[in-house]
Amino acid sequence: MVFTSGTVKRKWMALDLPILNCATLRKIQLRLAALKKDKILNEDIFFLTEHFPIFTIGKNGQRKNLLISEKYLKDSGIEILRTERGGDITYHAPGQLIVYPVIDLKKNKLSIRGYVEKLEELMIRTSFDMGVKVTRVKNAIGVWTNSQKIGSLGIVVKKDITCYGIALNINLDLTPFTWINPCGLIGIRMTSIVQETKAKDINIAMAKRYMRKHIKDVFNITFQDYSNLDELYEDMKISDQMFED
Repeated sequence: MVFTSGTVKRKWMALDLPILNCATLRKIQLRLAALKKDKILNEDIFFLTEHFPIFTIGKNGQRKNLLISEKYLKDSGIEILRTERGGDITYHAPGQLIVYPVIDLKKNKLSIRGYVEKLEELMIRTSFDMGVKVTRVKNAIGVWTNSQKIGSLGIVVKKDITCYGIALNINLDLTPFTWINPCGLIGIRMTSIVQETKAKDINIAMAKRYMRKHIKDVFNITFQDYSNLDELYEDMKISDQMFED
């Protein structure tokens, strides 16, 4: 798919985070989105990160798509979290690249459908750079290779402001995916870049470099990098108190 670009590029803030608890970044995203909806914050931002092992369920997801018992879940040490995003159940863990844009679709001249297509395009291009050809599948969200799903997508949009985003499997242990119906789809197998290529030198750092390039190209933007949350908040002129319940 070819995306045409205009002459004027918007600037997004970019923050590359270490492995982070999903619930922590959920709170940060939702608060930033609320500040944007209230016109307190104008900047668009995206986060690159990984999560500690966790199952997340979308707002319309069904608990029955977790196929293991409560005891097995507890013994596994993997948490479960219900979120506001679309989609059903999925699994996150280190070795999976997470991209969460908190942006204003209207200011970026994007429809929801167009935004979803661009998020999928990011995964398609990044996977190709690492040696895996992936595609869209009709009537299914996310990206696939050899009839297996390799990248998932789940977002929420309120008053044109987005939260959540994409998860691309790079080099994580895929076993916990067998304990669920991924995205609520029965009989679907998940795969990863390393599983498909058998390349031992592929890692998250490499995937992040490719992803950052494609974010610029696909969304026709530039971005300002930040080294940590405190630096980001300072430039946004917001304080930690704004994130308190």
